[in-house]
Amino acid sequence: MEKLMARYPTRVPVIVESKIEEGKILKYIVEKDRTIASFLIQLRKNIHMSSKKAIFMFVNNCLPPTSYTVGQVWELHKNEDGILHIYYSLENTFG
Repeated sequence: MEKLMARYPTRVPVIVESKIEEGKILKYIVEKDRTIASFLIQLRKNIHMSSKKAIFMFVNNCLPPTSYTVGQVWELHKNEDGILHIYYSLENTFG
């Protein structure tokens, strides 16, 4: 992990897992100054989700504010291995 952090000092390692689909794991190296809202948009595109569904992101069983940066959330909730583990859930919406 030290090699990765030394090579990309402005980024943080993030593992994103689905709460519903077992084994669906995505790995990212995200810029520290990127907002959670911007990262959610990228995640929506990468998992090819329908526009009729809402996505919820959980870090340590809480919803991070979308105005926070990934770096701020990483500093608050990083694992002992230095990786930020994020779980997401999809919900049907109407309208």
